[in-house]
Amino acid sequence: MGKAPKDKKRKRPWYTASEPLTLSGTVEHSEAVGEAGRFAFLTALVRWIPAHRAHRGGRDKAQLAKVLLVAGGLGIAAWFGTIPGIVLGGCVIASALVLPVPQYRKSLWIARIEALGGGRTRSRSKVAEIHWNGRKVSVRVDGKVVRSLRPFEVGSPPLVGLHEDAPILGLIPRSAGVGAPIWVRGEGALPAGATIQGSFDEISIDDPVQVRAGEWKQLWETMTDPRHAEDAP
Repeated sequence: MGKAPKDKKRKRPWYTASEPLTLSGTVEHSEAVGEAGRFAFLTALVRWIPAHRAHRGGRDKAQLAKVLLVAGGLGIAAWFGTIPGIVLGGCVIASALVLPVPQYRKSLWIARIEALGGGRTRSRSKVAEIHWNGRKVSVRVDGKVVRSLRPFEVGSPPLVGLHEDAPILGLIPRSAGVGAPIWVRGEGALPAGATIQGSFDEISIDDPVQVRAGEWKQLWETMTDPRHAEDAP
């Protein structure tokens, strides 16, 4: 991104590939315990159900899937031209009313089926790291990059709000195919000067990274630094 633009109001750290920002936190990881037994087939069937994530790219893909289902149902009915064909086409069209389902709902169904069959899931914390090199934010778990995003190249201004009464910062790509959302949750109250968009309790937040209050503030100040707008490509 080149040399940092001058900021006369306040000197904030300017991070680069040679001097990146690295923050430590944790993520909750769910894993299966035991076997689903007689419900294995039902679990596999539910896993096949199309689902979408709760960000804009996911919702756009869900709308496209609904259009394709309706078009496919009409095509089946027109192709066969018989009562069974029309009924089959009508069923396909009707499925567009409920498919794809939200990912969080699909995960809940799978968890309930596994519980019925004796299978269980447990959640455990894993160490995660957040890296910012001046261009790209990446999340690493067990040393592997699990998510990455170039927020100021894909038009993704940070979202700031509350989630379960804790401050949360989200980087959500505006277009599909440019990365998965990154959520970072802090502790305690929002820092002074933070403007929030509201509560995010009603949306599905996938795998947020939990960090301490000081580190959340550090990331928030970095992502909302006005110099990024001046230095954007």
